[in-house]
Amino acid sequence: QHARRVTGRRVITGDFTEVPIDGLFSHAVGNPPFESKLIHRFLGRTYQLLEEGGKCGLLLPAYVLQTSTKVLDLAKHWSI
Repeated sequence: QHARRVTGRRVITGDFTEVPIDGLFSHAVGNPPFESKLIHRFLGRTYQLLEEGGKCGLLLPAYVLQTSTKVLDLAKHWSI
């Protein structure tokens, strides 16, 4: 409620991986919980919601990129 009053903007609350969101974004910035499966769910949802050429910046733990398999999988959709 506070953010809605202070900014006058629409504020969406809920689980980012499930909450309905209309439209696409040009940028996404976040700090998801450091849990591997959840991080991949965040990345998948973010990829769905970014417009073509959109940018995403997330704070991620190093272990998300520690194997070549993980890096190759992420590189299918993301510039790492």
